[in-house]
Amino acid sequence: MKKHSIINESVRNSEQNREKEKEFWNNVSKQKREWIKNTSKEGIIKNILSQEHWWDNLIGKIKEKKILDIGCGDTYFATYWQLTRNEACGCDFAAETVNNNNLLHKKLGLKQDFYVASSEKIEAEDEYFDVVHMRWVIHHIPEELQDSSMQEIKRVLVRGGKLIVFETNYLYPFRWLIQTPAWRKYNPFRNYAIKKGWLDPEEKALTNQGYLELLERNGFRIIAKEYDSTFFYYPVSLLIKNKLIKRMTRRLDLFVAKMISNKFSKDIKIIAEK
Repeated sequence: MKKHSIINESVRNSEQNREKEKEFWNNVSKQKREWIKNTSKEGIIKNILSQEHWWDNLIGKIKEKKILDIGCGDTYFATYWQLTRNEACGCDFAAETVNNNNLLHKKLGLKQDFYVASSEKIEAEDEYFDVVHMRWVIHHIPEELQDSSMQEIKRVLVRGGKLIVFETNYLYPFRWLIQTPAWRKYNPFRNYAIKKGWLDPEEKALTNQGYLELLERNGFRIIAKEYDSTFFYYPVSLLIKNKLIKRMTRRLDLFVAKMISNKFSKDIKIIAEK
């Protein structure tokens, strides 16, 4: 097979995978729309403002900044930032997700500033944003677009601007179990996670070190990083409702965290600077 034929086939596969991802997240957003419609304005605001945010301990409260939430999903970070004296907007490649966020902001009387876009094509002027936020986004970006996405983020950030990243780790044992290509086709754990809607079939996480290297080779300076010590609690929280078992699992996690390296943590939290 000729080289250009192989490249074209790779591009087609990437585009097809992205369309599958869009369909997955559109369906997720349709299911979450009922919360927006059926919860009072006061209840929504109280819920969003009650959330704690890990970056506060590292860079303090974010106020009076221009912020972009890439891959905003149904997480309402841009809503939180608008409610706390910031100019915030969000983008996502899933249209239903964008519709959800604009519907929410219409209900709350906030600026409806969400639009459909991918991370490698951001609709903004050079050096416009003070902060760019990405939560569980990079592992949904096709590998061949990850560097161009980081360059695009760097383009829209002001000098000294912050990139806030929260990502899942490929080497976290339960993540590895469902993502490893070694037995992907016949992996019952993977199939079950997809069936339950816990896993986007096309996502591919990097290792903790992989995320750091991605940012650094694209000109970002890592100014802070933390590792999520949740080890057993995450799968337990998905499968078991018993509060006592959950409390015991949290205590077990604290013990396990002292024994394993950050290489195997569930997530990595990164603050990077342009």
